[in-house]
Amino acid sequence: MTTSHPSAHHAMAPSRVIRGGSAWQESLPHIARLCRKPALLGRSVATAGLRQQLINDLQAHGLEGVEVCLQHDCCEEDLQRSAQVIKAAGCDGVLAAGGGKVLDAGKLLADRLGLACITVPLSAATCAGWTALSNIYSPRALLSAMWS
Repeated sequence: MTTSHPSAHHAMAPSRVIRGGSAWQESLPHIARLCRKPALLGRSVATAGLRQQLINDLQAHGLEGVEVCLQHDCCEEDLQRSAQVIKAAGCDGVLAAGGGKVLDAGKLLADRLGLACITVPLSAATCAGWTALSNIYSPRALLSAMWS
């Protein structure tokens, strides 16, 4: 009798990693093969302009990006709200662009919804674009940390 190990059926790392100064432009044809209407997940006001440029680039490649903004850092409330927005918009992929917590939320949403997941790290200090792990936070814990 043969049994397979559970991890044999899960992708534990991205199937493709594109790096370098032209990584985003090089990735657009690959994204188009994965989905036609990605939800562009983000959070930070500091990256809003960059996310708008990503939406413009997606549109230039015939894709319909739908912006979905997190209100907190990968918490269950945000995940449920974002999932509803993604379903209602008819998105067929999740493109998470931001720091580690945004990428964590994107990976988890894509997994829960059975959609393609694309991570676009906007922080050099995150490994979230590579790992299969997603940390989940709570709004209360985040507010407590901000006031400590």
